[in-house]
Amino acid sequence: TNITIDQLDSHLKEFSKKKYNVLDIGYIVDTIINDGTLPQNTIGISIDDADKSFIETGWPKLKEKGFPVTLFVSTSTILKKHKNYLDWDDIRKLKSEGVKIGSHSHTHSHLADFNIETLIQEIEQSNKIFLKELGEIPNLFAYPYGETNLELIKLLKKYKFKVAFGQH
Repeated sequence: TNITIDQLDSHLKEFSKKKYNVLDIGYIVDTIINDGTLPQNTIGISIDDADKSFIETGWPKLKEKGFPVTLFVSTSTILKKHKNYLDWDDIRKLKSEGVKIGSHSHTHSHLADFNIETLIQEIEQSNKIFLKELGEIPNLFAYPYGETNLELIKLLKKYKFKVAFGQH
C-alpha cells in the first residue's frame, strides 16, 4: 500500500537497469487491448491517493529517471483541500509535466459494499469534478483498497473506463 523513500529509491535503481522497460500505463493497456506485443520486463508505475508527498518526493525522483507514472486521484480529498493531499493546482501542474491522471472514485470508500445507486453517485460525482478541474474524465480507474465486485466492474464499463486496477 505504501513504501518508504529508501524502498522507492531501491525500486527506481532496479527499474533503471537495461533489462526493464518502464512504460506509460495507458500505452501498456492500449497495447494489450489491441493484441500488441510489449517488450519483456515491461513495468508500469502507478501511485494512488494524491498524497502531498508525491509532488514533494515521489514525482521528482520519477521525473529525474524519466519514468512515466499514473496518479490515481480520489476527488473528495482534493475538494477538501486537505493539508496532506494535493490540490487541483498541483494536479494540473503534474499533468502538464506528463503525469497521467486516473480515477480512484470520489470518496475512496469500500465500493464493493455499496449498492448500485451509491456506486453511480460515486462515479458521476468524481467524473463531474474531473471534467470541471481538468477538462476531461480519466479513462483508467483504480479500485480503492483494490476491492471490487461484478456490479462495479459492469458499471465502470458502462462509463467507458478502459481498464480498472486492483491490488492482487
